Amino acid sequence: MIDCSQILLQGVSELVSVLDQRYPVLASMDIVLKAGPAGKLRVSGGGGRWTIAAGTVSGFARGIGHALSGIPAEETTPFRTIGFMIDCSRNKVHTVDFLKDLLAYAALCGFNMAMLYTEDTYSLPDEPMFGFMRGGYMAEEIRTLDGFAGSLGIELCACIQTLGHLTEVLKWSNFTPCRDTGSVLLSDAPETYALIEKMLLFWKENLRSRRIHIGMDEAHDLGRGKFMDLHGAGNAFEIFNRHLGRVNALCRKLELQPMIWSDMYFRMGSETGSYYDPESRIPESTINSIPEGVRLCYWDYYHADGDFYRTFLRKHQEIRPGTVMASGIWTWSRIWYDHYQTRKTVVPCVEACRQEGIDEIFFTMWGDNGAYCLFESILAGLEFTSGLLYGEDAGNEDLFRARLKSLCGRDYDAWTAVSGLFDQEKHGWLDTTVPMPEKMIWDDPLQGQYFCMEESLQPGILDKMTALLEDSCRKWESMQEKDPSLEVIRAMYLAAAGKVRLYQELNRAYSTGDTARLRTLADGDIPELIRRMEAYTLAFRGNWLKHAKSFGLEVIQRRNAGCIARLQEAGLRIHEFLDGKTDAIGEIDMRLAYTGKLNDFRLYSGSSIL
Repeated sequence: MIDCSQILLQGVSELVSVLDQRYPVLASMDIVLKAGPAGKLRVSGGGGRWTIAAGTVSGFARGIGHALSGIPAEETTPFRTIGFMIDCSRNKVHTVDFLKDLLAYAALCGFNMAMLYTEDTYSLPDEPMFGFMRGGYMAEEIRTLDGFAGSLGIELCACIQTLGHLTEVLKWSNFTPCRDTGSVLLSDAPETYALIEKMLLFWKENLRSRRIHIGMDEAHDLGRGKFMDLHGAGNAFEIFNRHLGRVNALCRKLELQPMIWSDMYFRMGSETGSYYDPESRIPESTINSIPEGVRLCYWDYYHADGDFYRTFLRKHQEIRPGTVMASGIWTWSRIWYDHYQTRKTVVPCVEACRQEGIDEIFFTMWGDNGAYCLFESILAGLEFTSGLLYGEDAGNEDLFRARLKSLCGRDYDAWTAVSGLFDQEKHGWLDTTVPMPEKMIWDDPLQGQYFCMEESLQPGILDKMTALLEDSCRKWESMQEKDPSLEVIRAMYLAAAGKVRLYQELNRAYSTGDTARLRTLADGDIPELIRRMEAYTLAFRGNWLKHAKSFGLEVIQRRNAGCIARLQEAGLRIHEFLDGKTDAIGEIDMRLAYTGKLNDFRLYSGSSIL
């Protein structure tokens, strides 16, 4: 039964129709939907009889999620935009079916906006090299997603790039006229704006939303390539605002409402080039020349201090009122959603937004370094963050646990336990070096740069890490209900644990001259580790192809295949050493000499072993 105002009636009817198809149990439940104040949600009843009062389609959707989970609730949110952004560009392009599943669950959490981050992973007319071999979305796919999202009360928005982060586009020779540097578009070039207009037109024609995120972040080398050759050194603020003005004019022509990441203004005003520099000074003339109608988006996934968020929100509001906050559900440079880092940063961010009157927020889910994260794990993150936005306490795990189990059949405790290996407070890891199994897998077995660094920074860490990995594998093996996602993680952890042990045993046997143990490592341990790597690679492939297009999988497969080849090489080198064909294994000699002496160094995040 639906008792809503006319303005909500159509949206709620569509919502219920879509959810009925995905949750057949709804047909057997007696749910009365009543119109209420915006920002207020009340769910009462029990068993199969529920009453839900809300003022928005997204509020009703969250209420239905509560009812399906058997949870009465009274919640309030001051946020009119509750969104998320998923990376569909850095190597992994998610399938339409996976995104539909994600949108359906997000709706039941109360989200009303979703962004697809696409640098070049969408098709442009007459531009065959734009997104070539990247698995980009066709117009029909985007229209399908837009229609599905709209039926759930979710506004689907584009999140693209119109300045930097375009390496995959600019590497092709036919885009030479648009290239300033290897990743940044050439400002003031007519060819640049012709390309950008095609980008904007694609999204205008295929999405109903008129809001669009046009990016423009981290263009560190703006004006320092071909632009400098053509025009000489220019003022970065002036180049940026002039380019933004031209892109904004294209948006206005197409009746689009743009927002940009704000970091370039703060970086250019900082003597250290830092986004988060409290001393950053942006000239008044620059602020005054920011094009009218462009909104600023403040991205911050790193601070655990509410005062910092409040300070920077105020700085943004002084520049341009109407700031949009972008926090993060941590998925980047890791195999699994990181609940620890998410909780550490999101809780103070959300509270600061409440205090500063920020009513639009979304959570980014990036895919840095290959997007090898099992993105289905973000369901736990969506559950947690949406609860915070609707006023639930971060410690209300009974609610999160019940909803995740009822709505998608997943074990919240098991899923958050996976990221428990990253929990600094629980395990005492140093802030500067939180162990990650994927880095262990991809470390070279002979050079051991990552392992050597970890041991130098945290003596005894490898024994501790191996014990945690093996203990986790035993726990997941004993689970009565096998979780396909955790089976992939288990395969990775078994390989990672074997890799750590090989590193330690190889050091020990080589340094003490234990030839018997070296031979056992070459003939037994290494072949077993190769089998584990092959098992993990196969499990990972199955998961990838279940959720994403095939493009990009080759990047991870090459990494894993390279690791297997290097394990084989390690076995050959050990045999050559034992057979007297060489008097030393140089890589092991060097790492033994440096272990324990590298505590003043850090591995650059772009290193090939990360």
